[in-house]
Amino acid sequence: ELSVSETLTPSDLASGESFTIEGYVNFTNGTVIDNYPVSVYRNGTRLAKSDWFNSSWYYRMPVNITERSNGSLIEYSVNLTLDTSQIIAEGKMKNDCSDIQFIDNESNELPFWVESSCNAVNTTMWVKVNLSGAELKPVYMYYGNTNAVSASNGSAAMAYHDDFEDNR
Repeated sequence: ELSVSETLTPSDLASGESFTIEGYVNFTNGTVIDNYPVSVYRNGTRLAKSDWFNSSWYYRMPVNITERSNGSLIEYSVNLTLDTSQIIAEGKMKNDCSDIQFIDNESNELPFWVESSCNAVNTTMWVKVNLSGAELKPVYMYYGNTNAVSASNGSAAMAYHDDFEDNR
């Protein structure tokens, strides 16, 4: 049995207004019950954008990228260092990071490359983004899709890429 409730005070809604919440639920331990995006409606108008990229990915981590040169950067490769070991230890990410996908706040897939070892405290990744002057750009690292095939691609994520190995 599942129960969801929302408490509204009289000042939240005017007479005759309706308020609808739709969504997905996870147990507190992260086990997915049903994986559908949350949408909130007031009188039939969406108040909160349903921004979940794809229901095949169970988790996401927000990453904020700030442009500090006050210039526009087009297809700019940004270096990220993230702790993948903790996520893998929790059983939420594949051991080889092949279930990672980077998405911008408009649900566009972003080219990326996992440069250094996965399952490490300091996993180095590169993600290609467009930035305007002094922009704070939210992107999301999605993970937890057991059927995902690695989308990591150094040539797509970098203007010039050579990993100096013939077999990659």
